Amino acid sequence: MVNLYPYFAVGDSSLEYVLFEPSSPAFDDPNTGLHYDNMFDAQLDAVHFAIANGNFRRTRNISDAQLDSVRFSLARNQHPKDTGIIVTETGWPSRGSGKDRYASIDNAQTYNTNLIRHVMDDDSGTSAMRSAIRYDLDSSGTPAMPGGDLTVYIFSLFNENKKEGAEIEGNWGIFYPDMSTVYHLDFSGTNPSGRSWCIASSEASKSALQNALDWACGPGKADCSALQSGGQCFEPNNLVSHASFAFNNYYQKHGLTDEACSFGGTGIKVYSDPSYGNCIYNVKSSDPNGRTWCVASKQASPTNLQNALDWACGPGKADCSSIQPNQQCFQPDTLLSHASFAFNNYYQKNGATDVSCSFRGNAIKVDKDPSYGNCNYHCKYKS
Repeated sequence: MVNLYPYFAVGDSSLEYVLFEPSSPAFDDPNTGLHYDNMFDAQLDAVHFAIANGNFRRTRNISDAQLDSVRFSLARNQHPKDTGIIVTETGWPSRGSGKDRYASIDNAQTYNTNLIRHVMDDDSGTSAMRSAIRYDLDSSGTPAMPGGDLTVYIFSLFNENKKEGAEIEGNWGIFYPDMSTVYHLDFSGTNPSGRSWCIASSEASKSALQNALDWACGPGKADCSALQSGGQCFEPNNLVSHASFAFNNYYQKHGLTDEACSFGGTGIKVYSDPSYGNCIYNVKSSDPNGRTWCVASKQASPTNLQNALDWACGPGKADCSSIQPNQQCFQPDTLLSHASFAFNNYYQKNGATDVSCSFRGNAIKVDKDPSYGNCNYHCKYKS
């Protein structure tokens, strides 16, 4: 069992790396040759190597004896893949003061969202949530423990408003003590950007949906022009589809709160884009200037990414000169990083639309600047 807090290792140059952001520069361990693209895996493997190489005869006091007993119980397994490690705590504070300038709701949501996706990012691992804040990883493991059995618990469920100490101490929860949300998390592991939409529930009665749709397009002042005959979202011409578009328009305009997606219990929040064809469901960017970027999906296969990269830099006419050897975006020399830069260049040149960030499902839109070091990701359009 181990508590991992990458938050306490964060700095200006490492924030993206600690937050599991796909564009962060990777680290190649010169001693092991292992490749790390996030701090969580690096810290966990550091624990593994400390256990594997620990000298248990150097116990100096009771505290060391307790720690060494844990190390010994774990290290007795001869093979890394057989070593079950439980991350009993990891998380990110949503509020802090003074030196805790990285404690924010945005960073907390990003870390925990990406953590969930990272832990569940393997088709052969479990896809079910074992409890409100626990995740199991049965096969993908870490660079030093591929296939390792790993269980992770997010700290914590609630803020502790009576906890003493620095301001961050009481602000690690995803809920306030009154059970209202500090920020939303997608526990399915499929929400890479932290964005959300509001759609109509298919279980709502027709009369309730019609009343909610009438209110949204009337007193609620949602923009329902796309639902008119001949509009890009008129088809399919059914109540659920029309209500979904109207609900989402209202929801995005009113702060993405639970209340803004209530509609008398007929609205539900979702974390995958409900857009289809030419019907685009608006989504609010968290960037203060409303900007968005397009990067490669970590879930895409290497073959699909390579094909998409070749197309972007070839027929797509993206400017890929910056990812050539010795240029500012060549490092890290990985397919994911190069594809992200190329995808974004094409996306920005072609109106920053959902269609221009498709790449056959191998790209995702993000609303945090993926630029790093001297590698600048161009951004021209507002979302």
